[in-house]
Amino acid sequence: MNSYANKTPENKIADVANFVTKSASKIKLPYNFADNRPTAIAQLKLQQAVNNSLRLNGSTAGRVIQRMEEEKSIGERLSKRSAFKKMTDRQKKLFGGIDGDAARAGRRSDAADRSNAKRQELRDAVRRNLWNGRSRPAFTHDTLNQILAGTDSKARKKDGVKVYRCKDGKFYPRKKDRVGKEPFVSIDHNKNWKEYILSTAEPEEDGNISKVSASVAYNDLTNLVLMSSNQNSSKNGPKGVFD
Repeated sequence: MNSYANKTPENKIADVANFVTKSASKIKLPYNFADNRPTAIAQLKLQQAVNNSLRLNGSTAGRVIQRMEEEKSIGERLSKRSAFKKMTDRQKKLFGGIDGDAARAGRRSDAADRSNAKRQELRDAVRRNLWNGRSRPAFTHDTLNQILAGTDSKARKKDGVKVYRCKDGKFYPRKKDRVGKEPFVSIDHNKNWKEYILSTAEPEEDGNISKVSASVAYNDLTNLVLMSSNQNSSKNGPKGVFD
């Protein structure tokens, strides 16, 4: 018996034709096809409805996907636009306002440059002992003694404590000699201390003011006044009168 593989092409074609013929002869059409025509039409309409639904659903899904892509694209453009607005002019020229990563790197670079420059500036100020323009110098012990030495004073009768005449015309003791919480003598500036330092302190060659010069100007007796601690209730003095 010859196998199928050993058959000639003509025999193989003949076998397939015989198989198709036998299969077709076994198919029986419904004898009442005409009677079932309404059912066939209904099935056809149902299939058309299903196809239409699939087509519509596919179209809706496509529109949703398209809308999502559009919103994603809009969000990316807005994000890049926001990053561009936050760039410095130098960054815009360097990066063209397009690459967000480059912009962030540029901002970090600028921040690092400013931070390094600030640290270097502070190191130079410390090394040269410069006044930073904000810190308030302190009154020296000699300043108070010099002011008190030129102020009217007397010994208080009840306890013999030395008291000094202040701006309000009354006499007050030094803080170390006071009894309880009574007012004591204090000093403050006639003119705003910061403005006075900036206008009178001797600057360095580059225009900066050293801490020593700032302290000298701060303790300048010509700009100081003696008053009670109640009157000089804060380090800035009475509002609108002293600093």
